[in-house]
Amino acid sequence: MAKDANVVGRYPFLTTEFIERVIVNLESTHAAYAAYSKDFHQHRQQAMIRNLTDPSYLGASFTSGKVLLHAGEAHTATRVPYSKDETVPWEGSYLAHKFEPTKGRTFSLSLSGFAFSSALELEQVDLDTYGLLKDTAYGHIVAKVQQKSADGTFASDDAHVFAYEEQLKGMTPGWWAFLHCLLRITSQYRNRPLVFHHVPWASLSEQASQISPEHAQTVSTIQEQWQTHDLGILVPISPLTVPRKRAEPSTPDPSVPSNRP
Repeated sequence: MAKDANVVGRYPFLTTEFIERVIVNLESTHAAYAAYSKDFHQHRQQAMIRNLTDPSYLGASFTSGKVLLHAGEAHTATRVPYSKDETVPWEGSYLAHKFEPTKGRTFSLSLSGFAFSSALELEQVDLDTYGLLKDTAYGHIVAKVQQKSADGTFASDDAHVFAYEEQLKGMTPGWWAFLHCLLRITSQYRNRPLVFHHVPWASLSEQASQISPEHAQTVSTIQEQWQTHDLGILVPISPLTVPRKRAEPSTPDPSVPSNRP
């Protein structure tokens, strides 16, 4: 009935079509979290690709001009072939290899932060106000920073590298050696952002293999990860900025007509 009557809610965008799309996304969210331990990423990525490419959602943007997609590094990887049968179909790969309006016409930029200063700003974050984010890996990092700040581990003028606990478990001696190498390189340029146009992977692999098979495997893994984007920029040290919360929507102007019942 509401759809037939073309009912619009309190705000102009609150149409029946909008509400339908909200319900579809709620169903996708439920399906993802219901299968969290097994198929969470599959459900989530399928929903993200739908929201990006379906004309009923954001898809029309790709046929009306250039689009800048700001997302996590894994989500924007374009130099990885897409397969609809793969476990996790990433958006960047789908746009670069499958979606006709953008197929073969994408450019991906990886911007990676390495270490962060001003970490003590996280002392002011009240995790209890961030809902579900409190129990995510991001929330756990903030909680750990607050804990270390309280016991005096952190100094205000230090720069810190943040990582998930799962990442730390996989940090082999080869990874630590690679990170130390990066630090030496960036220090030569006063820790300014670096653009990596060319990396001598063959030479690095040969040198690593002389140390141990594990070091050689580390170089191979890093090469695979670093070649997922068209261009990579490393920011060695940058300030850590705490995002501001969005302002509450203003009260609608009663003088503006609406067909809300």
